[in-house]
Amino acid sequence: MKNLLALALIAVSTAACAGPDDLLLSQRNSTDTGNIQRIPPHPTTNWGALSYDNVNLSLSWLTFGSGLTINSGILDVAAPTSGQITSALGYTPVDQAGARSAISLTTTGSGAATYNSGTGVLNVPTPATASRSFSTPSRTLNTCFQISSTRDALFSYAIDVTTTVTLGGTPEGAVFARSYTNSGCSTGQVDIISGSNGQPTTLAVVVGQSIKGSINLSGMSQAGTWLRLETSAVSGSPTFAIRAAQQEVQF
Repeated sequence: MKNLLALALIAVSTAACAGPDDLLLSQRNSTDTGNIQRIPPHPTTNWGALSYDNVNLSLSWLTFGSGLTINSGILDVAAPTSGQITSALGYTPVDQAGARSAISLTTTGSGAATYNSGTGVLNVPTPATASRSFSTPSRTLNTCFQISSTRDALFSYAIDVTTTVTLGGTPEGAVFARSYTNSGCSTGQVDIISGSNGQPTTLAVVVGQSIKGSINLSGMSQAGTWLRLETSAVSGSPTFAIRAAQQEVQF
């Protein structure tokens, strides 16, 4: 009887402390022997949702920012802005648009990637595919040249070798396609391909006969290297001249 009287006095005292339009809630106590009357404070905005803290067994209000409104029981969400929802429990919303705009992206070149900070989309263009290119250049013998500084290249050069036979002579001329690592063709020599042409037989009857033959040099030039078509008189006094040249720069 005394317990019932005490609970009744608590209920009367709590109700007396309530103000106009306050909510008066009845909460069961932890020992499940009676009810506790609680008056949650008013929310600080026009709209709020009542939240229950299960750790501290207390109530708090979740208040709505300017981007959220309730119309006829329906929650309307406006365009994303910072601070749409705040909480008495200390929740801080994340401004995703602001976080995206803070991302730093550095790109270079005409085909570089672009970043849209508004949507967070990274646009990476499809890289352009280099095409092969053909050419028929004019080349000079025993002179250093470069086909391409960035791409490998196939080449084909035809060089005429003219030899003159004298009594007892065996004239012969040789041509070498060599690559180098510098523009002066003095370092990193590599023999790619070579050939020779001449009359390696002894002529005992005819004197002063001239014969012309061609040497075809085909190979591949590595990107960034330098080439030189070098001639050499193996025997006699042959003369040399380029007949034709073709180059194909690769992908």
